Amino acid sequence: MPSVTEISSKLIGGHLIPAWALAAFLFRNCLLVSPSEYITDRELVELLSRYFALDDLEFYSSIFDFSTPGEKWPLDRVDDLDEGSTDQVEVLDVVSYDYRRLTAVQLGLERIEGGLGVPSDSSEAILPEATKNADLDENIKEILQVLEDYLGVILSGAPGTSKSYYARLVAEFIADGDDGRMAFVQFHASYQFEDFMEGYRPDTTTGGFAKADGIFLQLCKKALSDKAHSYCIVIDELSRGDSQRIFGEALTYIERSKRGLPFLLPSGEEVVIPENVYIVATMNPVDRGADEVDLAFGRRFGIIEMNPRAELLRGRLIASGMDDAVAGKIVEWFNRCNAACSSRSLPELGHAFFWSVKDYSTLSRVWLYQVRPHLKKVFRFDAIECDKLMKNFEELLDSLQ
Repeated sequence: MPSVTEISSKLIGGHLIPAWALAAFLFRNCLLVSPSEYITDRELVELLSRYFALDDLEFYSSIFDFSTPGEKWPLDRVDDLDEGSTDQVEVLDVVSYDYRRLTAVQLGLERIEGGLGVPSDSSEAILPEATKNADLDENIKEILQVLEDYLGVILSGAPGTSKSYYARLVAEFIADGDDGRMAFVQFHASYQFEDFMEGYRPDTTTGGFAKADGIFLQLCKKALSDKAHSYCIVIDELSRGDSQRIFGEALTYIERSKRGLPFLLPSGEEVVIPENVYIVATMNPVDRGADEVDLAFGRRFGIIEMNPRAELLRGRLIASGMDDAVAGKIVEWFNRCNAACSSRSLPELGHAFFWSVKDYSTLSRVWLYQVRPHLKKVFRFDAIECDKLMKNFEELLDSLQ
């Protein structure tokens, strides 16, 4: 659905917008209160007038479209349908399509070509076609579908489960590879609202400080002035920073139903988070800040669990030249390790740890410099299980010499 800003600009510009599109928008975003059992057309007109700050009711005679696209009804014809008039049944009988089955095109809510769907004048929807594209990875298709529903997604999983890899691929798809329509940031303990939204920076010309937009606000302003394209920000390690403080007031307005609503920043500047900005975040569910992220973003974003995939690891090892039997032994140990982690509610080992393995030499280096230190960290309170897993893997290495 279009945002308040988009509808308002179209109304002020005198563009035709179907009344049912406006009504559907209000039903989604407003609490409608009527003294009677039903909302009448007159009440709808008055509500629209208040909601969009347009005080000339006669103006609505040029935007209401209860008939086929392109035909306009005068306001007095709308009045004829008030108070449950029997004329309403007769009128609906002559309409060329059933309003209970309106399409996005009939509602004037077409979507654009390129990027993800945002309201525009085009009738093509890129995302449904993208999700059917056989060339796209199934993970990418799933992430894009969740973004279509929520405008934001969190990829949650243990280290080495390809979260950051897929986040970048999705961002590149959304932005059509345009670096100017993508932004990348990593949250950490020192990352603040001033970095993300707005803050004050040293001004070399005056010797003082000047207000400057943060990376997210910069992207939002670009997207707001370029509604024909989709924009994406990737937030790595979402749970490593104080996400509620970093987003500040914007935390409310990243939700799909609040996109396009203006709000004030601490500086007093009025800003908008447009619908053509998509947020892809990654996080480790066992990080200390994961619970706070779940509370803040659980309702606003879709969450996709990125789990270790043994079959993907096997395919990668064989494709890299490993013998099938050797690959099987590595995958067997991989499954045994993750089963031990899962039973103890510990972070599992991701398949990407072994992504560079193609022979004995590379396997030995991966074990020595990545997997072994990871095991010691994860099983630091269970030395017995740690020693058992380490012994099993070293026996595997010995058998390959």
